[in-house]
Amino acid sequence: MLRQRLPRLLENTGNSLSNPFRCLLAQSYRQLQKLDRHINHDTREMVRQSQQSDVGRRLQTIPGYGSIVAGVFHRVVGNGEAYRRGRDVSASLGRVPRRHSSGGKRSCRGSVSRRIGICVTF
Repeated sequence: MLRQRLPRLLENTGNSLSNPFRCLLAQSYRQLQKLDRHINHDTREMVRQSQQSDVGRRLQTIPGYGSIVAGVFHRVVGNGEAYRRGRDVSASLGRVPRRHSSGGKRSCRGSVSRRIGICVTF
């Protein structure tokens, strides 16, 4: 919606926008368009790489895994040899059960927490 309305807003000189603000807004809009182009390019590249990879195609057979998720998962986890079990993979991604302790006992019950901010470069 912003991307559709902003050009008309910038073209309309009859509105109450000051010229300095109009220039600042136009510059920000150009930056947004450039960022959109970069995101679209990177997304297409991720999809292409995931579809060309045998591992990527196999990961996409998992419900909920598309080209992008499969590609990112493969880049983060690799071939899985570094992990002894699935729980270790989950823990490395930050998807681990919350620990609750009572006295000296520790238990893993309840909801699953997650770590935000996994950085993947291409």
